[in-house]
Amino acid sequence: MKQVGSIVNEILKAATAEGVERERVMRAHVGDKGILAWVADTHGDDFADLFPDDVTVEEYAATVNDTGVEEAKKRLVLCSTCPDHGGGCASEYEHDRGKAPCWDREKGLRLEWCKRWPEQILRKKLTSIGIGSRLIGSRFDTYKPSNGKQKRAKVKCEEYAKEFKRGTTTKNLLIAGSNFGIGKTHLAISVVADLLARYRIRTAMFVYVPEFLERIRRSYSHEEPDGARLIENASTTDLLVLDDLLAHRTTEWVQEQMNLISNARWSNGLPTIITTNEGPDEMTTTIGPRAASRLLGDTQAVAVDGEDKRWQK
Repeated sequence: MKQVGSIVNEILKAATAEGVERERVMRAHVGDKGILAWVADTHGDDFADLFPDDVTVEEYAATVNDTGVEEAKKRLVLCSTCPDHGGGCASEYEHDRGKAPCWDREKGLRLEWCKRWPEQILRKKLTSIGIGSRLIGSRFDTYKPSNGKQKRAKVKCEEYAKEFKRGTTTKNLLIAGSNFGIGKTHLAISVVADLLARYRIRTAMFVYVPEFLERIRRSYSHEEPDGARLIENASTTDLLVLDDLLAHRTTEWVQEQMNLISNARWSNGLPTIITTNEGPDEMTTTIGPRAASRLLGDTQAVAVDGEDKRWQK
């Protein structure tokens, strides 16, 4: 009966012999072309680009097999059509979505997480919290200030996000400016995206306030889902964005809804981001002194000004 050690040695010897033979066959195929030229001619330029210029025949033969080549080529077809934010592979791969082929000397040809995939996941999160497709790409690095006040506003919002700590940050963020199209919403979403990407918050909710109030009102006539659930979600989420606050009529009912939400969030130390075209006096008049006090009492104010960028496009 053979000892385990001798069996292992035989397996290693067979594997070595197989590797030597594979390398011999590979050299015969490559000839005088050079390994990269042969790979490009045989499998295409995209596949050849996975390898460094100094890859050797020995390395290629030892780390690449036919099954891996075919899988990599299939994925590279999708990679070539993938949008900048990623997700091109999700349409055809139930498993290993978000992974792209790569090669290195230690691990050989394999699948690794694509650099675009985190952005795809972030976009899904932003969509799920209520942000539409036109605004979903809003980030700090895509906000282009056109004057000094906008530059300072961007810095202050970046600082707010950087200093934010889940469970301990209770300070609200007010982004205010009298004009439209100056990037208030862009900055608010940039903060949320930054916090979600770095796992500083678990849950968030983005609401365009006039539409949000209308949905609650319509729930009374059963035209919309339960309005109480909308208020509960806005009251308990880790971070709430009230976009375009005060862009709605002043009524006692509006003040009551805003008071419910602001009181719940203030009581539980939950931060809120507010964008508005109006100042504190208008806020007090429109949503009522109680709600205004709770939203403005512990708040970092950021002023934005400038010309409407939407008209300039």
